[in-house]
Amino acid sequence: MNLHDYGYVERLINKPIHTHRNYCVWKILVPYYINIKGLSKLQTFDTVKTWLDKCHAITRLDFNPKQKIDYELDHVGKFTPIRHWQLKDGHPSLYTLLEKEGIMY
Repeated sequence: MNLHDYGYVERLINKPIHTHRNYCVWKILVPYYINIKGLSKLQTFDTVKTWLDKCHAITRLDFNPKQKIDYELDHVGKFTPIRHWQLKDGHPSLYTLLEKEGIMY
């Protein structure tokens, strides 16, 4: 595993964004903190919830953060987070946002 592929996640968690939060919880944050960093479910929940609270301060969330995080924690399995190059190809609008915000470089 190349940790460089996930460096953007550490920058993302420190920078709230106004869109794509649901996708970030599902494909990036929960898999990263559970399967790459080895955090507990409680630590992961707290970390992701804090980020979502900051995101909500920018633009209202359109989903229930507790339900979303709990669901993803229950279904993460051994999935790894999407790598930066996969994000560029598979979800270009999010990749562009992360570039604009200085998260992706």
